[in-house]
Amino acid sequence: MTSHAVELAQQVFDTEAAKLRQVTNGSVTITYQYFSQSAVNAAHASGNAIDLDPEQGPLIAILLAAAWSSASDDSYLLGFLTSLVQSIDSASKRQDMYYPFIFLNDAGIGQSPLALYGNGKSLPKLKRIGRKYDPDGVFQHLASGAFKL
Repeated sequence: MTSHAVELAQQVFDTEAAKLRQVTNGSVTITYQYFSQSAVNAAHASGNAIDLDPEQGPLIAILLAAAWSSASDDSYLLGFLTSLVQSIDSASKRQDMYYPFIFLNDAGIGQSPLALYGNGKSLPKLKRIGRKYDPDGVFQHLASGAFKL
């Protein structure tokens, strides 16, 4: 199934990439990260917050990366990337290949990767841990960047 997921995502990417012709000195790439069945099993068994579902493995995570030289293309490319993610998600849902997971290191603007960990069950636990070990919210309010609880 993972090879079919890659083919599907690549097909959507190739179709959507035609919209980038108006961008000068820009590029968008798609990279696939394979999570083998043993990796999915280990992530689940370890009790970590990601808690991938072994029943759904193996899995593929997709990284979209973009670079461009003109600030005038910023909003167009950010909109393109958002639309591309939505198109890939929609296509994978139609083929019953969608798995609700965003790899934290690869998440983009406007995405909420922590909300999907453990199919949504891990975030409340992470928030409880945060309140216990960071009661003043230093890492939630004073630390710049990153995804917050």
